[in-house]
Amino acid sequence: QDLFESDRFKEYLQVMSKYEKRCYQITMRYLYEQFKAGQSVIKDWYHFFEEHLRTHEFAIYGAGAYGHKVYGDLKEKKYYPKYFLVTRENETRDIEGIPIISLSDCDNVEIPVIIAVAWDKQSDLIRNLLEKGMNKFCIYPFCHR
Repeated sequence: QDLFESDRFKEYLQVMSKYEKRCYQITMRYLYEQFKAGQSVIKDWYHFFEEHLRTHEFAIYGAGAYGHKVYGDLKEKKYYPKYFLVTRENETRDIEGIPIISLSDCDNVEIPVIIAVAWDKQSDLIRNLLEKGMNKFCIYPFCHR
């Protein structure tokens, strides 16, 4: 049953002023839409997981704190990336034996990529992937500030 059609919601609306009702409705509709969008992201992630990670041919874009977290989560399930991608190389060459390569050196544009960085950096990495012609990617759903 839709929240906005429930008896409890209708009772609550009866005791509110017209202005309060409208503010409440807008807020609740927004929260409901955000919740539904979040469910969609999770469903998309699990679809990606089932379709691509089982082949063990995937890369993790990000070798910092979130890259390590994503790697740890996947390692628990016995999934290992082929390599880690980074925008700029540094002195670290691998994570537990898995190579770290720069995006510019990556020649496989078909490999699925999991973006594993904080949300405020995600749009830059998406842009980098698209500019390289890599369009099989998803954002790991639990990366945030």
